[in-house]
Amino acid sequence: MSAGDEMSTTLPESDAKEFSTVEDVLALLDMVRAAGAKTWLHGGWAFEAITGISRPHHDIDLLSLEEYRPILRDVFRELIGRETSHKLEFSFRGSKVDFVFAEPWTRGRFVSWSPRLIVPWPGNLISHDRRAKLGGREVPVICPEALFIEIANDVGRVKHKMRDKAQRDLALYGDLLVAPENQAAMRKMYPLENTRWNRLRVKLGL
Repeated sequence: MSAGDEMSTTLPESDAKEFSTVEDVLALLDMVRAAGAKTWLHGGWAFEAITGISRPHHDIDLLSLEEYRPILRDVFRELIGRETSHKLEFSFRGSKVDFVFAEPWTRGRFVSWSPRLIVPWPGNLISHDRRAKLGGREVPVICPEALFIEIANDVGRVKHKMRDKAQRDLALYGDLLVAPENQAAMRKMYPLENTRWNRLRVKLGL
């Protein structure tokens, strides 16, 4: 499906709820696992699973590999509200869910492409050994370095509200994800604007 293509099966607005729950997350992960696909939490629920700091979460953000897209599309076919070149969007139990996809890149790394950004993920994106728990259960999450990069970079954040939230998250979680002395090195893995030059750089593995 090409970028911008849409499906019209979103839940009615009246069914939406303000915050997602641990039970929503675990049920979603169970469905993915039962279907034979793999996914990893990122965003707010991943921060909570790794750091133990609990707070309300409006949505559920997950990362999966492009090879699992057909499985996930089939599992959630009745719920999908929108599919683009880089993600699936739908409502699950009234909570907004985003599945972002990554594909193999170079030297064992992965990359995600969106109309605005190119995200060259850290090498240990899904192969790290950091344990994470929600509701007393171990859950799959992307690596702490990738989570740190999500909140430390300002690339593509055009709204003050988005930048302010990222700064609050950085103050809350930053040092728990990456030691202060190693944080400057994360800059080389920040997302890139999706320009012709950057697309060429990424395709060449630069």
